Amino acid sequence: MSVNLSAKQLTEPDLVDRVARALQASGLPGNLLQLELTESAIMENAAAAAGVLARLQALGVQLAVDDFGTGYSSLAYLKRFSLDTLKIDKVFVDGLGTDPNDTAIVRAIVSLAYTLGLEVTAEGVETEAQAAQLRTLGCGSAQGYHFGKPLAAEGAAALLDGMHIAEWSAADTPGPACPAAPPSCAGVTQSPPASSSRPKYAVPHRRVFGEGGVRV
Repeated sequence: MSVNLSAKQLTEPDLVDRVARALQASGLPGNLLQLELTESAIMENAAAAAGVLARLQALGVQLAVDDFGTGYSSLAYLKRFSLDTLKIDKVFVDGLGTDPNDTAIVRAIVSLAYTLGLEVTAEGVETEAQAAQLRTLGCGSAQGYHFGKPLAAEGAAALLDGMHIAEWSAADTPGPACPAAPPSCAGVTQSPPASSSRPKYAVPHRRVFGEGGVRV
């Protein structure tokens, strides 16, 4: 499950305790919760954020930088903070396949993320052409209206009931983004390249509950 965290929430003194209580009450393992923060939220008070993020990770919680590349200009925080995922902002995804600068930026972010041992997700994917380009660039996961729009709780529950696992190689000829998946599938995921030459994609990825999102 992915949840957006605002700059204000990051400064609340009881944030870590609230997250810990929520995990305990729900029975959700910490590693299945991903908190998403923007670059500016992290750097607004870097010293305080460092301590809060470390305590959250001690709970097993995953941390993602949302809208990567559009906020704080320094990359130093990637070294300073222990993060798990970079999320490529839609502004760069929009130009994939048509703007060589956007394509170069996405390629660089994917390479940077994997070099640092991080996951990478592309936001705002709206066309199969963009999804195909992301596969070619080796991007590990994607989200956007191409895969599915936000759903009410009932629709999300039905989607999760019908979810399945599909194998899909980035080297394959680009085809449907979610092979044999229901029309409302919310995305695809892939772990960074490892020993297997055929990465596994899981459907759905997230955002079936709108901005709060679900990651499976």
